[in-house]
Amino acid sequence: MDDVKEFYVTLPSDSSMNYFPSNTQSSYRTKLSAPIILNGEWEVALSEISIPHNWFNITANHNNFYTILYEKEEVVVMDKFEQEIKITYKSESVDAFWFTLNGKIVETIGETKIKFEYDAHAATVAAHIRKGVELYVAKESKLLYMLHLPNEETILSTSRIYQFRISQQSPVEIVVKIVDSTPRSVLEIEIEMSAMFGRMTIHKPRVLFEILNRHLAARNIDELIKFEYDRHKLEVSIILSKYVEMHIEKSSGSSLLRKLNLQENTVIKQTQKLRVNYLAHVNSNDSFKVFIQEYPSFVKSIKHSKDLVIKPGIYKTPSNLLNSFEYIQLSLLENSKTKLHVPDYYEVKFAKALAELLGFDKTSFKSGNYESKYSLDISGGITEIFIYSDLVQSHHVGDSFAPLLRIIPCINEKEDQIVKYYDRPLYFPVRKTFIETIQIELKTSFATDITINGGKTYAILPFRRKPIN
Repeated sequence: MDDVKEFYVTLPSDSSMNYFPSNTQSSYRTKLSAPIILNGEWEVALSEISIPHNWFNITANHNNFYTILYEKEEVVVMDKFEQEIKITYKSESVDAFWFTLNGKIVETIGETKIKFEYDAHAATVAAHIRKGVELYVAKESKLLYMLHLPNEETILSTSRIYQFRISQQSPVEIVVKIVDSTPRSVLEIEIEMSAMFGRMTIHKPRVLFEILNRHLAARNIDELIKFEYDRHKLEVSIILSKYVEMHIEKSSGSSLLRKLNLQENTVIKQTQKLRVNYLAHVNSNDSFKVFIQEYPSFVKSIKHSKDLVIKPGIYKTPSNLLNSFEYIQLSLLENSKTKLHVPDYYEVKFAKALAELLGFDKTSFKSGNYESKYSLDISGGITEIFIYSDLVQSHHVGDSFAPLLRIIPCINEKEDQIVKYYDRPLYFPVRKTFIETIQIELKTSFATDITINGGKTYAILPFRRKPIN
């Protein structure tokens, strides 16, 4: 190209899809029909560009996410009580030590749950521990030595007799932790088949479990226990709430045990699937028991958070965008600013880019009503488009160094296609002399990607020899 002083290259975004199938309207590489070989110093500019005006104003991982924080009153069940007990042991008053320890336990969890009986003549200690109660003894505690237990964290949870020996170290502070998981009370409900079926004998499993569920609902315990029968698998799921147990005994429910393919006395907790014996029948004189454990409870206000996203895409009107939010209410005022209502006990945190799009100068809002400082920017914050190309030598662009070709203002564009012509284009040095492909990148002012939905971009680049001054 020794005799050529200038030439043009037109770059449509869809011309090289066979070579670069991942090309898009905002990021594409064009394979030239033949390589361009430049001799000497050349410059390149942008003289014309056409961009579809249908880019996403809500884009993923940029301005499409926000967080809702809210308080909700929930019933908290105290199904486990923990308390440390400290007591001083003195070798000359062993009886007093065990007497005092028993007294501390009674003060903490009441009588009959844990009790120690010391026998000085037999040198033993009998521990009487009720089911559901545990005593934690930490490693290095002298109580382990006194009860002939290994020097490791130990849990005493069953009744037994321990050999006792006097600690050589005296006085010494003994610390134990009591964990009490026993319910405050247990409600026992007997479910009698005769109350549902009279003298009938039930063969079909579907009928059996449907009538059982109706009977449980009539007794207001259907939220605590229910039966779900799968006639295809011949299985029944017995679904129990957390603090509910179902007891079936051979003495009172032998035919029901056979129906559920069980042979021994059975305790069912939470959800359990059982194979159903289709041919077995259930006698009307059978029964089972439901035990409901009751624990202390209180109402507590608990903070929750929920991360939400707006579907990326093109929101043509403000109402389309503002109606996409959950839990909060957004609307457009006559002055084009955004009105925000956050309900009581709620808080919202917007992504910074989303807050800016809505016109707010901060990201967090507690319950109340707010008006944005600036107008709603339905353009998605894209007021100009930065055009980059791998042809251009990098130069200073603000606080960065980048191969910028041109900045295209688009804040007032109303047409579906943005077309710009430049009679006096701004030229930049070409960075390479052998050109086989040319890359074009469209970015926001924040150097983020622009997602364009359909259409075609094209750019016309004029090349010229660098003028001699």
